[in-house]
Amino acid sequence: MAGIDRKAHLHHLDIALGSQGEVDVQLELARRLTYISPADYEKVARRVESVGKMLNGLIDSLQPTGEDWS
Repeated sequence: MAGIDRKAHLHHLDIALGSQGEVDVQLELARRLTYISPADYEKVARRVESVGKMLNGLIDSLQPTGEDWS
């Protein structure tokens, strides 16, 4: 990654993943307290899950490999 420190980038992605988890919890609370309709919950929950998968994939792709350690 030219121009970007991998460790710093991974740190920011980890923060983003934590924020995604917080959104997931708040969404679940909204569902349980009936602040959101079941249909809207499902729609948003799918998007939150999709973002989490993308973040995890990006984090995995940036993890050091055996070649990076030598």
